[in-house]
Amino acid sequence: MPRMNYLKKRLFASFRIFVVALSIFLSCVPVFGDDSEDKSWNESFEEKYGSYGDFYTAGELESLSHTYYEYGTPSTKWTVLIYMSGSDLESSYGEGSRTLLKIAAACNNPNVRILAQTGGCTRWNNIRVSSKKMQRFRLSGKSLEQIAEVPLDSMGKSETLSSFISWGRKNYPADRYMILFWGEGAPVSSGFLHDKLYSDDFLSVAEMKQALYDGGVHFDIAVFDASLAQSLELCREISPYVHYSVGSEETMLPEGLDYESWVSYLSKNNGCSVQGLCKKIADTYCDFAEDVDFEESTISVVDLSQIGPLYKSFVKMSDEMQDASSSISGIKNLSVASRDSLTFGIYGMLDRSNMLDLGDFARNTLDVLPNSSFEILENLEKSVIYERHGSKRLAASGLSFFYPVDSSAAELDSYASFSGNGPYLSYIDSITDYWRAPAWVPGFLPTKENQVPSLSESVPAKSRDYPVRLDERESADGVPVLTLTSGAESVSQVSFGLLFMERESGKILNVGFREANSLDETGTIYGGALSLRCMSMDSNIMNCIYMEEKNSELDFSVPVLLNGRSTNLLFSTNPDDGGCELVGAFDAMTFHSPMPRKRNLLRTGDMLEFTFTDIESFAEVAVGYTTVRSSNKISLRNLPDGNYMGYYVVTDVFGNTYESLGRTIRVSSGVIVPVVSSETEIF
Repeated sequence: MPRMNYLKKRLFASFRIFVVALSIFLSCVPVFGDDSEDKSWNESFEEKYGSYGDFYTAGELESLSHTYYEYGTPSTKWTVLIYMSGSDLESSYGEGSRTLLKIAAACNNPNVRILAQTGGCTRWNNIRVSSKKMQRFRLSGKSLEQIAEVPLDSMGKSETLSSFISWGRKNYPADRYMILFWGEGAPVSSGFLHDKLYSDDFLSVAEMKQALYDGGVHFDIAVFDASLAQSLELCREISPYVHYSVGSEETMLPEGLDYESWVSYLSKNNGCSVQGLCKKIADTYCDFAEDVDFEESTISVVDLSQIGPLYKSFVKMSDEMQDASSSISGIKNLSVASRDSLTFGIYGMLDRSNMLDLGDFARNTLDVLPNSSFEILENLEKSVIYERHGSKRLAASGLSFFYPVDSSAAELDSYASFSGNGPYLSYIDSITDYWRAPAWVPGFLPTKENQVPSLSESVPAKSRDYPVRLDERESADGVPVLTLTSGAESVSQVSFGLLFMERESGKILNVGFREANSLDETGTIYGGALSLRCMSMDSNIMNCIYMEEKNSELDFSVPVLLNGRSTNLLFSTNPDDGGCELVGAFDAMTFHSPMPRKRNLLRTGDMLEFTFTDIESFAEVAVGYTTVRSSNKISLRNLPDGNYMGYYVVTDVFGNTYESLGRTIRVSSGVIVPVVSSETEIF
């Protein structure tokens, strides 16, 4: 790439007679020469790629305004297709069956045809639904009427979805079409609606897009009753086939949407406007979330006819991010902005979902990316036409996007498989030492029509130029202190870890991590992270994993065995009195597993065993137990007497981690006691 640009400059200088011919050649090759330097980004972009991402002309938008914003008539026909992958939501909790019955009870209008296809589940809690085949039902008049069945196949296949759409269009033609995806969600890098009968096969973003294309229906509304679904990337991919998207950036409630309310509304008002129905779906969900004190709820309505300009703004932001990555300060500023931005799907997780709020990230980068961030915020207002959120998600803007705060190479490969944003993939490549972008990203020609090579020719900063070196010593009171002797400018995060030698088993247990703060003005010396007090429940110490701090409220999770099953307790501190409240027990997720809905699994009388990870075998070791009751006592207590090791883990902006050797700490009666030299090799 640099050599080709050099040759172009030589050609311009030596053979000006061929300017016209060369210009024609360059118009066929999506690489920018020096003649683009005096043009704005948008002019250069549209000269090479046209109105990338804009699927509607001004005339079409004018027509759509009459189609979607105005009311219909009592004779307006609706066809609603529900694509339901039951998964554990149904087999363990019966939520799929309850949803089908709620919908059937609420719909009594022959002009509103609600059709459901079931699959993806090992056991249904309804005798009408089988796990051995896929069935199609009509839901109305309190009944589930089976009208078709098809051979069992994965709900994660494009062909399975497109077949259902084509069948619905052929047999139930309508004036208005809605499609509703029901099941477990996941980060956009993984997909949605995993199928428990086919090795947890996900319906990927690319497969969903292909199915919508093959199905041959332009849907007025797509509703996602699945966690983490309302993302910029997903909206971009489905926008040619759907006008409005309704969904949540965050984890959904176990019950999902308030079907009784909005289905009843549609049944009584089938002449309602499309936009009015979208708002009704959003309002009834958020009202229900408020009734059950789900303070993390989000839901939004996105006008997908406006998503093209917004996505183009994101490509522009990606290009600026790539330029910013040419300096270590630019990379660090973006790293800080990403960690400060609202993150979704973090209940009980050690690894983040990597789904950040787009508007919050844009606000946090106004100083770093002033042009594109402002443009993002402007276009968000046009795209997200309605948004509501709970009190713990005040920064929500209605659309999330994928940003690799804590990711793996496999996750990035999955994301790159459908993303056509070359500048963004190039930026991710520059900030990760463990992943490389696909070959087409730095090349001349994209391999697909919607893939855009980068306009930037900046050279990113490299981790090799900022090597991180650690020096560890003990303070006067015996606490490990860390000094960064080099590479401090590239450090993104410093954490303090504590290991404990359990007396009875002799196992070395990970007691957890907490963020370490710099104690000097240079930002190179870290300490003060060791606390001799720990959270406990009924005098049992707990392995606290700090998750987020919002509005002076600190949330943390604790891994436990709940009646022998691994899950996580969720605690929240009270900013007024410093007290701590047990919120409930919630399952976690990992990459390529679904994002479980925020289901409180605790019941009075349940057995809780508090677990810690054995660093040698990585097995979970239970240390202490209690039963759930209304009088469980949560308090701070001294660390148990014994031998500990404190150590630091440093993460740089390129995703590399560096671990200090650690220092032995002996605790007795809540204080640190000296360790004689002959006893230092305790671990």
